[in-house]
Amino acid sequence: MESHHKVECYLDQADPRAVQTAIKLAWEMQRR
Repeated sequence: MESHHKVECYLDQADPRAVQTAIKLAWEMQRR
């Protein structure tokens, strides 16, 4: 749960395009 909160804090400060890329990468890795 704490790591999820850290991710949210990061998303607040991150570049939206970088966030989309990170989400895509995480989603691709989860599908394997």
